[in-house]
Amino acid sequence: FQGLQMAQEGTVTIEGVVHNALHEAGAISDDNAGDRKKIKWSSASRTDKGVHAVACVCSTKLAIDRDIDARIAKFGEVPQSILDNWNSRLPEDIRVLSAIRWGKNTKAHDRCNLREYEYLLPESALSGKSA
Repeated sequence: FQGLQMAQEGTVTIEGVVHNALHEAGAISDDNAGDRKKIKWSSASRTDKGVHAVACVCSTKLAIDRDIDARIAKFGEVPQSILDNWNSRLPEDIRVLSAIRWGKNTKAHDRCNLREYEYLLPESALSGKSA
C-alpha cells in the first residue's frame, strides 16, 4: 500500500481500499463514493508508504438500513454480521475490527487524544557507520 490516506486515482492506499469495500457493500452511496467531504471521512492518524500501523481509527458517514440503525442505536455497536460483510470485501491484511455510532459531526482526528509511535532502526543507523 502507498500509505493510509486516500490519494489520487490509481494510488492504492488503506483508506482507499476500505472506502471501496464500504461502497461495494452499500454503506457508501454511488452519489457519495470517492468524495471525502460528502462522506465526512476522517482518520485519527496517518502513515506514509513503507510505514506500518497496528490500528487506525477512522470516522465516516455511512448509509445503514433503518432496522440495523435502530439496533446500533440500542446496543451502540454495529452488528458482527455487518463487520463480516465489510471484511469479506477487504484483503486479509486489512480488517474493520469494530464500528460504533458517533455524533453527527464527530471526526476521528479531533477525538484522538493519544498517538504512540515505535521506531525500529538498524544499529548501523545509530552508530553513524554504513552497513
